[in-house]
Amino acid sequence: MSGNYCKLLKIDLSSGKIENIDLDEVMVRSYVGGSSLAARLFFESDGYQYKPLQAESPMYIMAGPMVGTNFPGTSRFVICARSPLTGIWGESASGGFWGAELKKAGFDGIIIEGKPVVAVDHPKYAISKGPGPEYETCASFGTMIMNDDLNAVAHANELCNRLGLDTITCGATIAFMMDCYANGLLSLQDLDGLDLIWANVDAALAMVKKIAYREGFGDRAAEGSQALAASIGEAAEKYAVTVKGLELPMHDPRGFHGLGLAYMNSNRGACHLQHTVQAVEQGMVAWPEVGLDERGFPTIHLLRSLDLELLQAKLNSVVNIFEYFNTPRVAILDPRMTEMLPPGLTATTGMDAMTHAVESYVSQQRNPISNGSLTILNGVTGHGGLNVTADSGTLMNLSNQRIKWGLPYYFDETGKEILAAMKNGRLKVEGMLRHFTTLIRFSRVMSVH
Repeated sequence: MSGNYCKLLKIDLSSGKIENIDLDEVMVRSYVGGSSLAARLFFESDGYQYKPLQAESPMYIMAGPMVGTNFPGTSRFVICARSPLTGIWGESASGGFWGAELKKAGFDGIIIEGKPVVAVDHPKYAISKGPGPEYETCASFGTMIMNDDLNAVAHANELCNRLGLDTITCGATIAFMMDCYANGLLSLQDLDGLDLIWANVDAALAMVKKIAYREGFGDRAAEGSQALAASIGEAAEKYAVTVKGLELPMHDPRGFHGLGLAYMNSNRGACHLQHTVQAVEQGMVAWPEVGLDERGFPTIHLLRSLDLELLQAKLNSVVNIFEYFNTPRVAILDPRMTEMLPPGLTATTGMDAMTHAVESYVSQQRNPISNGSLTILNGVTGHGGLNVTADSGTLMNLSNQRIKWGLPYYFDETGKEILAAMKNGRLKVEGMLRHFTTLIRFSRVMSVH
């Protein structure tokens, strides 16, 4: 099958052994590649049974089938493993030429296990000439620690990149430590003599190195702000800002309620790369065909934000099947990308991309839905009022149901099949009469038409 070589490179750092791993073509076709294939391999290898930093816990560096082609945005590759920060699934994406070079070498990915058996002395790092820090870093090592020196931010960015630290989590954890220090929960002695007052960027940079080498207090801080808060005590927990153990990126959900829901629903926690809700909520995107009208979504209306997040979750789950598998947002931000993706993937791999996406979305291929139920809540924290139970075929029909004049349409073939499913019990809707308006909203959110 073109687009994938069905071959991985496996590296054991403990023994130094390197071997080629051949993958089953049917499995690769079912999971396409990238992070979705990495997740399958991770659970197949029982990697979830081990703690994140154990030698037996695998790490996957994966590139999707379109990496290395001239299709827009296909420079991405993804690194997947059980996160030592959250303890759940973790993935990190990067661009550049590396993914394409991996494909040129004849591999779809690399599996890394074990621990290195030699120590490496790190030289002193100087800031090299190149692009400056991104927005997230400017906030995490700038405004969050009250530092207004851009040169110091650039130095912190270079230091974290060289030491392999995420600037969002690292900067947020140092800001959390400053907050605890300012409120008397940490002492100068606790911090190994580093005076972590607000805006003391020299102390912050020194703590970055301690975190990287797990020296002194840095050994505790290296676990992230949530674990550090737990070790300090209950009084510190209110200063830690995380979702599922992951520090928040620099996009504030207090201003965009749908963004808060996106953080909650993300399988990684507070990740800004798992949704497209912010651009839509700000009215930057109009895509009437899928329910995103030109007016955008009012940020002050929680019910509307819930509609938005349900729609975004559905769109992302479908579009996420394509190529780089960790950046479906481009396709949502520009509907033309979504129109280009199916033929692009079909041209690369030879398979029907949209059919595969829908099958994956409704879990029809390997995990059929039978007697599953979905509860629609009346608001974010309301009580269940509408219960919908359907099989996988009917769920696919609900996704394909036409919406006409704002209402579900039942007079074409798909609509008639939905009515037939209700009649023979394959589709059950409890509370339909009492919550008819909610049912209409559910139908609109489910439909891609």
